[in-house]
Amino acid sequence: MYRIPKIFIAILLLLPLMYSCTKEDPIIDPTKTPEERLVGNWKLTEFESDYLGGIMINAYPFLQPCFTDNILMFFADHTFVMEEAETKCAPHHPQIYEQGDWVFLDNGKKIKYGTYEVEILELSDTKLKSTYQLQDTIQNKTSTFIQTFTKIDQ
Repeated sequence: MYRIPKIFIAILLLLPLMYSCTKEDPIIDPTKTPEERLVGNWKLTEFESDYLGGIMINAYPFLQPCFTDNILMFFADHTFVMEEAETKCAPHHPQIYEQGDWVFLDNGKKIKYGTYEVEILELSDTKLKSTYQLQDTIQNKTSTFIQTFTKIDQ
């Protein structure tokens, strides 16, 4: 008679639990407009770049804390503020380092705030994921960046 090893049975029993513990889907309240989802305080939580050889890498660990703790605030009156948090890159830097107006472009596929214009990849009640490109004129190369912000005032 063939006996099934106990470890195999344990793995089969634990397999559904492993899949049920996956990352939750972003919360999207269907009653909210994109503007209502965007309004709030956001903190950078992920940052990817293809700057090194065209391969997307997780560049977040290489960012200085003076960048990763900054707060991006979008207000209902279509203004925004980019604010230094506790850690500043230099003591003389102002607390608010950019502010101005924001607007959705291209039927809500992009957002322009101040000098930034980014393509929205995902906008939920808790997550703002966007991408943008920068041209390196010295190397004549375009780099792509993907930034993910998490809402901190839920």
